Amino acid sequence: MKKQIVILALGFALVACASETPVRTAIPEQWDATVSALSTGLRQLPHLNSQVMETLPGGTTVDLLAIAEDQKWVQVAAYLTEDSAIKGWLQVDKLRLNVSLDDLEVDTETAFVPPPTRTPNPEIPLEEQYIEDRETCPDLELLDSNPLNFPTYHVQGLAVTEDLYYISSVDRDDDRGWLFKVDRESLILLEEQELTKGALIHPGGIEMDDTYLWIPNAEYDRDGPTEILAFDTQSLEVSRTFSVNDHIGLIASNGTDRLYGANWDSVNFYVWDWDGNLIEMVANPTDMHYQDCEFSDPYLICGGTKNGTPSGTIDFIDPGNWTLVYRIEVRDTSLGHPLTREGLSLFGDEVFLLPEDGPDSEIMIYQVCGIP
Repeated sequence: MKKQIVILALGFALVACASETPVRTAIPEQWDATVSALSTGLRQLPHLNSQVMETLPGGTTVDLLAIAEDQKWVQVAAYLTEDSAIKGWLQVDKLRLNVSLDDLEVDTETAFVPPPTRTPNPEIPLEEQYIEDRETCPDLELLDSNPLNFPTYHVQGLAVTEDLYYISSVDRDDDRGWLFKVDRESLILLEEQELTKGALIHPGGIEMDDTYLWIPNAEYDRDGPTEILAFDTQSLEVSRTFSVNDHIGLIASNGTDRLYGANWDSVNFYVWDWDGNLIEMVANPTDMHYQDCEFSDPYLICGGTKNGTPSGTIDFIDPGNWTLVYRIEVRDTSLGHPLTREGLSLFGDEVFLLPEDGPDSEIMIYQVCGIP
């Protein structure tokens, strides 16, 4: 029996498996569907041993092969040409279906299968793993604030070490990008380094790992290119670099072999190796526009604001399955801006926030529960 369904995918992902190309005649039951990609991400699921990834054009015809037992995933075969097909999983909560899965007449012996290796929802909420007593450990407790007494312009990213602050910024009047190195104790500006390179004037959210200080430097254009820069932590000389044909607004590092970035308004997240080879690109699992993220194993901890609202959050995102696992709502500054409007950095169990542009820039230090 055939059912006709229309799938409108908002940032879905399909993974090609070269050794497992489905054959239309080998599928005993088929449900034809039309896929319309409004925005398309790429994901590599660990149960498929393939590096080949495909982007589906709008209107691609697919066969619905199976529904995961938890009904959170559907397995499909997509036919790129008459004789060429790929097979992969679509996450149901990223889809809008004109019929419910319960309405599909599926042979449970053959069409219901175990879900993919990584399920989209963790069994144990993050706050239960790391917070024993919520009553004695509030989400955010202000410990200190450090005003910056030098021109900071339009601040972007923040990285914190035991002794130093690193701040990325854009001088929008003169079209220049900057990196500032500040002593944590005295708040004296120790060094300023211009990042301007032609039209590349817009550094974004930054992160310091044990090897490099990572900075994306882009054109001031949501569709413009970006150069990803890795600065030696001692000399602050550029040690490695690669280019991305998109405006990358933030960068985070796992400290060994992976980089995570997000483009303008965080429509999509990117994952690269340190040489700039793209590993995956996925749609943002939330409706937040992130300004700065840091990697705290195994999570990306990101600060941002919600489109069209004054709301700000600190979000814990699992990049293993790209789901939001925990959220801290933040208050506004005295000037009425969300605390997560610009820079965010972690050091120990404290989070450092830099929400305001100059001349009102100050680094606000909070005790935060829930950081692994």
